[in-house]
Amino acid sequence: MANDELDETGQALAELEAELSEIAHVGRETLEHGIVMVEVTPPKPDALGMTWLVMKDEIVFHAGHYGGRWELAKTPEDVAWMARVASAVAHGRVRETFGPNRSRVEVTMEDGTSETETGYSTGSGWFPAPGWKRKGRTVEYARYFD
Repeated sequence: MANDELDETGQALAELEAELSEIAHVGRETLEHGIVMVEVTPPKPDALGMTWLVMKDEIVFHAGHYGGRWELAKTPEDVAWMARVASAVAHGRVRETFGPNRSRVEVTMEDGTSETETGYSTGSGWFPAPGWKRKGRTVEYARYFD
């Protein structure tokens, strides 16, 4: 990866943090091994927060309880995709369906396409639970602002 690409990626991440800090609380912490954790706390309790970890070569973006976890390359293209997902979450275009020790997050992008990710807890979350996506409780999260 070229140095100018790293600079472009770092700049894109900084811009995303700055944009979100205008509508939410954005906390940043440097953990062990130089891992940076960014946590976005929405101003409304019925909106969905976001967290991401920035490592040497990858970013783990999370918006949801069990589901909504995406592992991304540390590239300008993946940060641009992450910014689109973050914008959709901030605009309230996100819903989460809960099942036994699992959830599925669906984010609707500005262009109408959607991104979906399902996650499971350890232990009983790994066992089959037929029909949970149809029968589970679905939460439509609020937007960050009015």
